[in-house]
Amino acid sequence: MTQLTFENVSVRYPVPLGGRERSIVTAAAATASFGRIAGDVKSLTYVEALKDISLDFKTGDRIGFIGRNGSGKSTLLKTAAGMLAPHKGDLKVDGMVTAILKLGAGVQMDRSARRNVPTLARLIGVPRSEIDAMTADLEDFTELGPFFDMPVRTYSAGMVVRLMFGALTYKPGEILIVDEVIGAGDAYFIEKAQKRAEGMFADASLLLLATHSGQILKRLCTEVVWLEGGEIVERGDPESVWQSFQSRLKSVGPSGAIK
Repeated sequence: MTQLTFENVSVRYPVPLGGRERSIVTAAAATASFGRIAGDVKSLTYVEALKDISLDFKTGDRIGFIGRNGSGKSTLLKTAAGMLAPHKGDLKVDGMVTAILKLGAGVQMDRSARRNVPTLARLIGVPRSEIDAMTADLEDFTELGPFFDMPVRTYSAGMVVRLMFGALTYKPGEILIVDEVIGAGDAYFIEKAQKRAEGMFADASLLLLATHSGQILKRLCTEVVWLEGGEIVERGDPESVWQSFQSRLKSVGPSGAIK
């Protein structure tokens, strides 16, 4: 059975600062939403991005993560994907992971989309025998036309999004981890990407998705986890947690502290 478990996981980032900078950041961090500043002010300062998180997900779960910018959503997903290591606690992963966290990584800008396919295939674990099929799929999905054989450096930002999203969603793993990327690009592509993503989500055994969209949560997720300051505020069904989150935002404003 596919499973992903956080056991009292904490993640922190070191922030080396000078004296005056340290004082400014420490004072600002006292009221910031992204986490507590800790550590010896005479050496390193740490941003506590996740604090003692315990979560257990299994086959069939479709989990949405919400919270304001800096609440810990992306850090949690990167930790789940193996990109960040906890400084405390344990992470247990049983299943092949596909992570869609940053569009553009792995692309060689002086090569065309077609010539980038073998490299992208290796990144997502597609065997050589499937490269031709992957190339045909990307050429059809991206609708780049003649640009498919032109250097990526000549692409617009939206065209790069098409290429990377198509590549990363070609072959999903058992555990699918997605930091909200569908909203990039034009309206036509967003609709096309949503349809492809929904098919991918349906095929995955376990989905972890960070989003700022209540509509996406209600459409794709069975449960929602609300994070603030690297801690869990609430966990439950999408409708009730989203409503609680929106009510709290209205009461404190976009930059106020949530307790």
